[in-house]
Amino acid sequence: MLTGIHASAAGGMGACAARVAAMGIRAAQVFTANPRRHTSGVLPEGDVKSFRERSGGVLWLAHCSYLINPASGKPEISERSRASLRAEFDRCFSLGIGRCVLHPGSAPGPDRKGGVRRAVEMVGSLLEESPDGPVLLLENTSGAGGNLCGDLEELRGILDMIAVPGRVGACLDTAHAHGYGYLLDTPDHALAFCRAVAGLFAGYPIAFHLNDSGAERGSRSDRHRAPGCGAVGMASLAAVESFAAFSGSPGVLETPGDDSDRLSDLRRLLGFRWN
Repeated sequence: MLTGIHASAAGGMGACAARVAAMGIRAAQVFTANPRRHTSGVLPEGDVKSFRERSGGVLWLAHCSYLINPASGKPEISERSRASLRAEFDRCFSLGIGRCVLHPGSAPGPDRKGGVRRAVEMVGSLLEESPDGPVLLLENTSGAGGNLCGDLEELRGILDMIAVPGRVGACLDTAHAHGYGYLLDTPDHALAFCRAVAGLFAGYPIAFHLNDSGAERGSRSDRHRAPGCGAVGMASLAAVESFAAFSGSPGVLETPGDDSDRLSDLRRLLGFRWN
């Protein structure tokens, strides 16, 4: 796996790229704008140039705003979500970031089928409108509050329905999978999970969020913890990280703390022998 961390964008995108380059990691994820807002200003031209000059040698992922909900049945939320996602595509294009991660959205139980349909329509149309934009990786969730794609079969089905070849894939978060109910608490369970993921998403680009969990399995709760500090455990995360079928896939830590803490967590994970 091409491992790295979610990196802070403090100081601008160019400064972020410089810090990541000094870490010697192979992958990094970043918010290109405030993740708790729908709108943001245009990135300064000089910052974009600086990022492009410093970002080489690292597989970069952007993470979309948490407020984007392509499954929403409320017109005002849908409109803001569409504009926000389109702006994210534009930022990724200007920065040269080839993959971005999106939470697939939520819809209340009675409107779940409608939510899936709306998510498919919004994502598909935006991808077609942005032919030079990034590959969009839909992230599995813990399934709380009507969130789509706790069930990985549902996630695969949505990818198939979007049907824009080469432009969609999956981002698998281990903490979210545990929160939804998937077994990941031993290396054997983690390997079985990896085999299922490799088969289910064959042919689609895959990325990973290598997070431990502070929640009970099946609680539908999302509580990221550092590797070895939660219910998934260091050995299971190490088994996922070293799974041969994912050797070319990016895997980043979104664990608590700052960049230094996450880099330390990553080094501990990479140095752990689980078998």
